[in-house]
Amino acid sequence: MTPPDLASMGVAGATLLLATVTVFLAVFTGRSLAFGRAELSLAEASLTTAQEQAKRSAEQVTATLAQVRVTQDQADIARRSLEVGWRPFLVDVPFGYAAPPPTSIGITDAAVVEADKLQSGVGRIAVSLRNIGSGLAIITKAGLSFGQLHTTATKLSSSIVAVGEVVRITFEIQPAGAVLINMVSQIEARTPFIVTAIYTDQGGINTWRSRAYFKAPIDQPHGRYEVEKVELYAGEDITPFATAGAI
Repeated sequence: MTPPDLASMGVAGATLLLATVTVFLAVFTGRSLAFGRAELSLAEASLTTAQEQAKRSAEQVTATLAQVRVTQDQADIARRSLEVGWRPFLVDVPFGYAAPPPTSIGITDAAVVEADKLQSGVGRIAVSLRNIGSGLAIITKAGLSFGQLHTTATKLSSSIVAVGEVVRITFEIQPAGAVLINMVSQIEARTPFIVTAIYTDQGGINTWRSRAYFKAPIDQPHGRYEVEKVELYAGEDITPFATAGAI
């Protein structure tokens, strides 16, 4: 064979080899692409599954939260129902309702309001309230007010008032200091006054206030004080939820 023939055969062989490599490369690339598409499909399927699981989880969380809210609502209703069963309310006492506490002297009815200046110069006010609620009233504080003049109770016949029972609240005002001396003068002048009782229920959960307004009869210079009205407040509210006149 001549040199040109040998050269042609060499070129042909190289071309064949290149073609063979190209074929193998194409096959390999095709398989790689197929594997890539399979992996992509698998990833997409995994993502779809994860999304579905997340959706189901979110639905379960939503359902759980809804159930929790229902349970909380039921618990609140049960708690309120229970609290209604022991809710106390202190109001004024009508005449003939009850006798005064055994320690009372000179009065025969718990409804009588004592407001006098004693011979010793001490001012003394004693009033009664009754519990018309559905549970115990536990009195934590009681106060007396003549306008901007205030003092606290010196004695309670009982700090725990059962349903239907009466508490006698007494204020003994020693004329020591300008405020207390002025309060004794207000008693002598038969000025209207307010008695405020603060109390809780037997669970100590809620707090109420009863404000009883007392005034002396205008047409009776020596007549005893009488209840004008009673206001009932919940907690720290400034507006009463109930107001009643004297019975």
